[in-house]
Amino acid sequence: MKRVILDTDVGIDCDDMVALAALLNLEKRKECILEAITLSTTRAGAASAVRSVCAYYGAKCPQIGKWRGEPLKADGKNVYAKALMERYGFDDSAEDAVLLLRKTLALSKEKCTLAVIGPQCNLAALLRSKPDEISPLSGIGLVREKIERIYIMGGNFDGSLPCAEFNIEQDISGAQLVGADCPVECVYLPFEGAHDILTGKGTLQQENNPVGESVRLLFQVEFPDTAEKDMARSSWDPVTALLAVRGLKAYGCVVKKGRIEVDSAGRTRFLAGGGNAVLIGGLQKEKIQNDIDGLCVKG
Repeated sequence: MKRVILDTDVGIDCDDMVALAALLNLEKRKECILEAITLSTTRAGAASAVRSVCAYYGAKCPQIGKWRGEPLKADGKNVYAKALMERYGFDDSAEDAVLLLRKTLALSKEKCTLAVIGPQCNLAALLRSKPDEISPLSGIGLVREKIERIYIMGGNFDGSLPCAEFNIEQDISGAQLVGADCPVECVYLPFEGAHDILTGKGTLQQENNPVGESVRLLFQVEFPDTAEKDMARSSWDPVTALLAVRGLKAYGCVVKKGRIEVDSAGRTRFLAGGGNAVLIGGLQKEKIQNDIDGLCVKG
């Protein structure tokens, strides 16, 4: 059974919450164990929002860690995390994300899978971390020994975006470090891989579902003219999380192996050949959309 760590930037886009709901239901189906959740944001209410989702779906909330570095570019924007904290009232405390990652990996008797569905600040900080009382291994050593594979939502490789992809742009130096120095295979789902896979609408029909509330608030803020019947969101994050559990073969992914380069402006380039990066495309989109829609609602 896959042991999954979720690293997410809860609070702006609702697809993080859809991804969390899908993982909790995958855990109920005994397809994975959610070992820990780390937040790649300093945003108020992010940990509380996670706890509200776990409670609604009847799941034990794993330990939560939070980015302790400087706030990222988008951290001042809070679409739903604070609102959910105020509505549902769950505790917003969290420990240091890097320390939680080091502890989780050091204590794990099996290799873990890491799903990074936000900026790569926590992963980069883990790779930079030194031996300590938690483990005699450096961060790179811990990742090499205890992580099987990393799934990353990030980048744009077909030129469809006029600027850097959002997750990469938030921490360019972190993305550069991961692309250059990560010692295990990193599977990248780019922007163009899932922007037209639309999910999450079913959560709106469930009363007091915090995932549905995040969907509604996202559309009210970003797309205010959208009718509720059309409130289905691009599924970059839930696709990444689902692939992290079920693997690439489950959805007919086309893969290219090589390495990722990130320039000073956050633009990404894939170079075929040697490297630990896998760029994926060719998803069976209808199948994956149906699966996520089924997994993100409370059963």
